[in-house]
Amino acid sequence: MVNTVRSASGARLAADSSFADETTSIDIGSSDNTTNDYDDVVSTMSFGSVKPRPATRRTERPIRELTLPGHVGLASLPEQFMKSVNRNGFVFNLLCVGETGLGKSTLVDCLFNTGYEYQPRMHHSSAVKLEANTYDLCESNVHLKLTVVSTIGYGDQVNREDNFRPIVEYIEAQFKAHAREESGDSRLRAVGAYHDARVHACLYFLCPTGHGLKSIDIACMKVLGTKCNVIPIIAKADTIAKKELQEFKNRILRDIEANELKMYQFPTDDESVAGINALMNMHQPFAIIASRDFVRVGNRRVRGREYPWGVVQMENEQHCDFVKLREMLVRTNMNDLCETTHTRHYSLYKQERYYRLVKVTIRNFYSRSLR
Repeated sequence: MVNTVRSASGARLAADSSFADETTSIDIGSSDNTTNDYDDVVSTMSFGSVKPRPATRRTERPIRELTLPGHVGLASLPEQFMKSVNRNGFVFNLLCVGETGLGKSTLVDCLFNTGYEYQPRMHHSSAVKLEANTYDLCESNVHLKLTVVSTIGYGDQVNREDNFRPIVEYIEAQFKAHAREESGDSRLRAVGAYHDARVHACLYFLCPTGHGLKSIDIACMKVLGTKCNVIPIIAKADTIAKKELQEFKNRILRDIEANELKMYQFPTDDESVAGINALMNMHQPFAIIASRDFVRVGNRRVRGREYPWGVVQMENEQHCDFVKLREMLVRTNMNDLCETTHTRHYSLYKQERYYRLVKVTIRNFYSRSLR
């Protein structure tokens, strides 16, 4: 069996094939239109007469349900799975994006009670850099490898048009590394040395201006929304009055809808958490107050900030949404964030990657056929 490919210039290519039944001919445009882009060639490509094989119906056999007469051991499968998970531990990667001085490191320290390696940053960085720190956390014999990626110098330049590009390049680099690991090019997983560094959640810190989203926020969130799970939060919410804070949230939501920005929505398909997740979706974006200091309130020491007029408590839901964020991010939806990263964002990355590969292949074939 021979497959022939005919081009307008008269070139003919032949290749042996053992899996087709008829000759397939591909006619590529006319020679007078050699300047067309290869995308136009793909759109005008017509396949010759190929007789389709007759469809054969597969008879589906009914699945028999058997009643086990005695104990087999299937009930121990969940226990085996839990042992495997506890032995290997969990992985969670958090990306914090925001301008310098909005309290990114302080918030992470409060969320996970970690000794975050905090170094004060100045507002004179010439470019945006990303810094990743990994911590091994353990609570009730459950191990978590937490990676915190923080942006350095974001929004500090006069020209901030391309501030989001290093962030996008980092996210895609982790996708590429994971794809290479899946394809078998790497053997780190076999020896237990592979670390999945794909970004599972992105906390986007908004300045408490009270005037809605900035242009840099819109540009960055529009791109990041297609790459990872973006959760916008209002930083240093204690600088805004309570009534103004609600108006600020409404402006942000209107800007998100007007610019068609994608924001992570907590899932409501699970009945056990549908109610609380639907309620928390209405509270977004979360207004956050973070502090490493402990203040005495009555007989208790709480995290908060002390002012001449009173104390702002970080874990008081009447003062800020820190407790809501921690509940949603850590205790309720951490696994869903990981699954969404793999099933949605990583799958879209692979789809775009294969599409680019096909376009390059067709372009190379077209350029060779016209020589």
